Amino acid sequence: MSLGEAKGGSAPIAAVGTALPSQTRSPERKSSVSRALDERGVINASHQSLALRFSGSPEYGPYCTSGVIRPAHDRGVFLVRMRTMEKRYQVFVSSTFLDLIDERRAVMQALLELDCIPAGMELFPASDEDSWTLIQRVIDDCDYYLVILAGRYGSLDATGVGYTEKEYDYAVESGKPVLGFVHSNPGLIPAKHTDVDPQLREKLAGFRKKVQLKQCKSWLTPGDLGTAVTTSYARLIKTHPAEGWVKGRYAKTTEDAEKMTRLLEQVRILEQELSALRTAGVRDTSMLAQGGDPVTLKYRVEAASQGELREITVAWNAAFQVFGLACIELASGLDLYRRLSAWIADHFERGKTSVSITERSMDKLKLQLYCLGLIEKRIIEVAAGDKAQPVSVWALTDNGRIALADLVAAKKGMRVTPQ
Repeated sequence: MSLGEAKGGSAPIAAVGTALPSQTRSPERKSSVSRALDERGVINASHQSLALRFSGSPEYGPYCTSGVIRPAHDRGVFLVRMRTMEKRYQVFVSSTFLDLIDERRAVMQALLELDCIPAGMELFPASDEDSWTLIQRVIDDCDYYLVILAGRYGSLDATGVGYTEKEYDYAVESGKPVLGFVHSNPGLIPAKHTDVDPQLREKLAGFRKKVQLKQCKSWLTPGDLGTAVTTSYARLIKTHPAEGWVKGRYAKTTEDAEKMTRLLEQVRILEQELSALRTAGVRDTSMLAQGGDPVTLKYRVEAASQGELREITVAWNAAFQVFGLACIELASGLDLYRRLSAWIADHFERGKTSVSITERSMDKLKLQLYCLGLIEKRIIEVAAGDKAQPVSVWALTDNGRIALADLVAAKKGMRVTPQ
């Protein structure tokens, strides 16, 4: 894989020599909608409720309280389709090579276990001017920079500066978050892995002091080094969050952001038009049965199809209260059936568990409350693996929320006399 491919956005370059899945940079700026979709999770649905593992985005529509989807605006249809997007960070590993083969292997292993993309330039010649240009490009593409120092200063460029130090200086000047790891006891390093030239020793000592001025850890063995990298990196990504890489199918381009902005504006306009149409289309419901007017409901005791058929007469407000409390959190038809059956059992059948409201009575309740403008039906799409599954739910309208609050909300002035 060429660096040009990595720079172009197909995939980052990896020092381990393995082609990674197609990935690309996430954009420098994201809308709050994109952040919500990228970072906050996947919706899980059941017939009982729609549990949500993210706080949501008012700009997108639904928001979440106590793990349940709630619509920010009344809509006949709204879509929720989310998948968790994982970022991976690319880390440039800088050091001399031949004297630190085992140490570099330990660092690469630690980074891979952290789901990072290690990058290094040991496969490129150090004396070629084009190689330095390549090194700069790879560092630019990386999110973090890591340097390992032991007993050697390394090869020098034409100005007498070591390439490892030159890489370090470039990373610092570029604003990359830097992690330094220096050998804790250079006297224990084998002679074949140390510099003999006094000038190189002096340069190495100066470089060590420079690295130790920033975030730095010491190590003695390759195992120590791998552990230090793991703990230091975990802290670094919290204090210095970086841009990261994402899979190509999750990437957001400038065109995507502009398209999202246009779509959001269209949604806003359509919502205004829908609200105006609803307001203009409201008809007089004073002639419809409601409030304290009676309604007769039929239900069966024992088996749902063969049990004894009974009936009760209650006020419409009583039935609506059961519906409304269920619809606060969005309710499926099965949710409403169970709520009504349980309510009848508790209030009229002394808690019997084998009570089932008839389908005709359920339909009568839904239709009347719908015509009164208290409830409405919605279709949402819920992520189920790689597919989106449509789910039909019932929800309160604005008028329904107001009516329910009038029925069940505690009123001021109601005092309890101590016993």
